[in-house]
Amino acid sequence: MIINLGCGNRKSPKMIGVDINPLTDVDIIADLSHFPYPFKDDIFDKVICNSILEHIDDLVNAIREIHRISKNGAQITITGPHFSSSDFYADPTHKRAFSSRTFNYFINPNNPSIPKLELISFTIGIFDSQGFLRNLFKRFINKHINFYEKHFAFILPTKGISFRLKVMK
Repeated sequence: MIINLGCGNRKSPKMIGVDINPLTDVDIIADLSHFPYPFKDDIFDKVICNSILEHIDDLVNAIREIHRISKNGAQITITGPHFSSSDFYADPTHKRAFSSRTFNYFINPNNPSIPKLELISFTIGIFDSQGFLRNLFKRFINKHINFYEKHFAFILPTKGISFRLKVMK
């Protein structure tokens, strides 16, 4: 089963859509800032969080809930604004932006109360440009992410970042 948290109008018929806005393409109306989420444990094979977690006050508890409702081995896809994106600062409802290391807290945690995730991949979105240079920059940025984020993120800002994570139970 697939769940799309904060789906808005971006839900396919094969997914369960959750959003706070009743005017969207939603199956379940829920405020994802309130815990626990209205689902049983271990039921989802895939969780999609497209441009929603940057609006949540408590990221750790949101991940804890996503972990709880996901089966072992479930895939989580998260997209959100990169910290260098001017779009992040343009929306006053954004609580946070993401870096390539945002979810490291959940990877091999020493504390058993922290939900454990495995990083499958991440990809930095690219700034508004087209063609050969865009693709060249995108490859460079994603290959040398630490160097980019430390030295060039605000010189060549990107739009967003996407993560693919795996639930470990």
